[in-house]
Amino acid sequence: MIKYKALAILVLSLFLLVCSKTKNPVNPPGLQFESSQSGCNKRLPITEEVIFSLHGDTILVIHKDAYYNCCSKIKINVKETPNGFDLLEFDVGDTCRCMCYFDVTTEISGLTPGTYLIRYFDIDGSLVGSGVVDIPPKYTGSESSQSKCKWGLYKTDAEATPDTLEDSVLVWSHGDTAWVMHKNAFYNCCSIIKTRLERTPEGFDLYEYDIATDWCFCVCYFDLTTAIYGLSPGGYIIRVFDTAGELVGEAELVIPYK
Repeated sequence: MIKYKALAILVLSLFLLVCSKTKNPVNPPGLQFESSQSGCNKRLPITEEVIFSLHGDTILVIHKDAYYNCCSKIKINVKETPNGFDLLEFDVGDTCRCMCYFDVTTEISGLTPGTYLIRYFDIDGSLVGSGVVDIPPKYTGSESSQSKCKWGLYKTDAEATPDTLEDSVLVWSHGDTAWVMHKNAFYNCCSIIKTRLERTPEGFDLYEYDIATDWCFCVCYFDLTTAIYGLSPGGYIIRVFDTAGELVGEAELVIPYK
């Protein structure tokens, strides 16, 4: 009976050791990462693959259904490359008389905006999978403003031609701030237009929406301006969509390095 109890305790200890989340002992300078290994997978079907996903400034990489010895303890060595990162598995565990499928998860955090090529290698040095992950640009905030009705800028209706009032998108920068203008936006006279900002891998999408509670029997041309603060240096593609979800235009903007 004592032997059976000792064996049960040993098996339980090995299980907890395999499932526990451990930080890798040596991190490359400026890089934060940690890895974890699941218990033996019993789900079906078994499909080995590498899954890449983005969560904020953290890239999550899962080597699903990795086939190793039951007592394997898989660690990850992360190496920076010119285009991203190479993730290399290595085993610091013991050897048992059985094999198992595990999920090995790696988190790479604290990354700056950009495009990263991630390559994943098993303990034999074979490429298991690769993927490209885009981290969109960061910013500290934004605000929008709306001009008065521009129809009165022209002395006669004849001067307000389609050419003079054609809507367009203009962009410029000052320091770490991007300015985006939807020039000659055509809306109801009583419209109060705001912009909702969404990050994209290339830059930002600006979506206009109307918060006015009143509706007037007239239409008007406005200039709508949005400021995006706290941008890091680099190139950005900015697209503007009207309240109907139609693309008004897009432009490229560069925040220069200081």
